[in-house]
Parts: sequence; structure tokens; C-alpha cells
Amino acid sequence: MASKKTIEINPYHPIVTKLHEQSKDKGEDDEVKEMAQVLFESACIQAGFDIDDQTGFNQRMLRMVRNGLGVEDGAEMAEEPEIEEEEEEEKKDEDKKEEL
Repeated sequence: MASKKTIEINPYHPIVTKLHEQSKDKGEDDEVKEMAQVLFESACIQAGFDIDDQTGFNQRMLRMVRNGLGVEDGAEMAEEPEIEEEEEEEKKDEDKKEEL
């Protein structure tokens, strides 16, 4: 017999209490809603449930990481440094040696 999946959210956890404070202070703020949604979806995943909107979850998580790191939405990629061919060959040789 398979065990039942359970989602538990501790209302006294510091993340939950801070989220509750922000929801009271900011009301219908989209950022607070997203954090609550991500917290719930993360709890679902941890408990072994599938989430319906995986793309939305991914977008919300990336947005939260971007905001936490202070990276602007639509920021351009850093340029890839140019590596001379000899350096690339040496790197490949070193990688092969490490595999052995």
C-alpha cells in the first residue's frame, strides 16, 4: 500500500510569518502573491506532487532569483571571452587527463 502524500506548511516558520506580514502591509501586491505561489508550489514538489504550470513556476522562480540578485529583466548576456585555439586544445587535453 502506497503512503499518502502530504503537504505541510508551518505557519510559524520565519518565511511564512514574514510573507504574512508583507501580505498585510502590501495587500494585493503581485510580488507577494508570486512568493506565496512559489512557496506553495515548492511545498507540492517537496511532497512529491506534480505542479500543473511548470513553465509558470520556472518563470516565477527565475524572476525571484533575478530580483534577489538585482539583475534587471531583459539584461544583456555578458560577452564570451575569446580564447585562443592553443588554450582550447590545452584545456581539452587537461579534461581528458582528468577523466582518466
